[in-house]
Amino acid sequence: MTGWSNQIEDKLWKWQNAQHDAEVNPQSSLLTRRPKGFVIFIAFSTIIVMLITMLLIVIAILAPNQVRFMNTNDRSATRLWLYEIPGNTVASSEQANVYTVSPYGIVATVFVIISILLLISYIYAYFKDPFFTNLDKANKKQWISIVGSTTVTYFIFLIIGVIGISINNQNLFPKSFTTIDVGTTFGLSFKVREVIRNNSGMIFAFNLVPTAFGIWVVVLQIMMAISLIFWFYGLNYKIDFKNLFRKKRVSS
Repeated sequence: MTGWSNQIEDKLWKWQNAQHDAEVNPQSSLLTRRPKGFVIFIAFSTIIVMLITMLLIVIAILAPNQVRFMNTNDRSATRLWLYEIPGNTVASSEQANVYTVSPYGIVATVFVIISILLLISYIYAYFKDPFFTNLDKANKKQWISIVGSTTVTYFIFLIIGVIGISINNQNLFPKSFTTIDVGTTFGLSFKVREVIRNNSGMIFAFNLVPTAFGIWVVVLQIMMAISLIFWFYGLNYKIDFKNLFRKKRVSS
């Protein structure tokens, strides 16, 4: 991550010359202003949505997860999944439990899709921006490598995060709650920490905690979120982001 940030920082001064050429060229002055603001807007939106997506993943894993299968009003298996017991009885073992996506899971999925679409839009806008098109071939190749590696890295981290919290597989989720015990895995990212029983000794709830894989997923998401902030700052530093929030003075 550090080497990646250093590459961006080392090339910022090269981009300054291309910026100057684009601004002094009267034929492209209008195009220079408009794509510049559009690229920054798309980049800012992309970063915000990416960070929210990663935050949703981290919350889904780290937030307290308690499965209360004697409560008909709460069918949460994890934050992203709801469960349905066959025959609507805990003691039923004729069929495996059925898991469906929760509203939280739907929101997280929507943010994942939006982040991907915004990232694609940003890449397209970035490569069409005059600051990029005015670079020489060698610098273009280097920037393509940086943006490309950023995109691939984000997708890898995103896939790991989605796999860590969203796999709906009967072989990974408990088929029946009657066999739940401390240490039982619940998907890839969770395991049972505590089993809660009523006065008659019957299990009615259990608490989940992250597994080692779940913690690893959280760490990766946090690392990627921090890297994206530096990525946004580095790629847009010379586009004068601050100028979007103040009126440009017209010289007489």
